[in-house]
Amino acid sequence: MMFKKSRRKIVASIMSVLVLLWIGTLAVIYTASYLEMAEQNRGMLREHAERFILDQPSDMPPPEIPGPNIEKPHFSDIPPASAQPL
Repeated sequence: MMFKKSRRKIVASIMSVLVLLWIGTLAVIYTASYLEMAEQNRGMLREHAERFILDQPSDMPPPEIPGPNIEKPHFSDIPPASAQPL
């Protein structure tokens, strides 16, 4: 009888440690993904804000219209090749 109770306690403690480890792993993955996406979104917003013109006084010349060799944005919606699944 006594051995059965202690075995249940051991199993319960091992399972609780495994569950906590699993939750911790998920939290680390979620946090890392969130921070990476937030940084990418800030970069996209920064580039868009640099290209956007709010108000321009009437005495200033109009902005140059970009030609066909316009600089492409530095951000991309496509993940890098290293992040592609195998």
